[in-house]
Amino acid sequence: MYIISDIVKVRTASAILHDTVALSSLIFQYFFETFRGFVSRYADFILSMMQASGRLDARRYVIFFAA
Repeated sequence: MYIISDIVKVRTASAILHDTVALSSLIFQYFFETFRGFVSRYADFILSMMQASGRLDARRYVIFFAA
C-alpha cells in the first residue's frame, strides 16, 4: 500500500514539474518572440531614419539586421 502511494506521489510531482517546465518554456518563447519583433521594428525604424538623412546606404546593413 505504501509503495503504491509513494509511486503516485512521485508521478504526480513529476507531472507537475513537467507542466511547470512546459509552461515556463511557452512563456519564455512568447517574450522572446515579442522582443525579437520589437528589435526588428526598431532596427527598421533606425535604418529608415539613417537612410532618409543620407547617412546610410541601406544595402550594406540589410544582411546584418536580417540575421
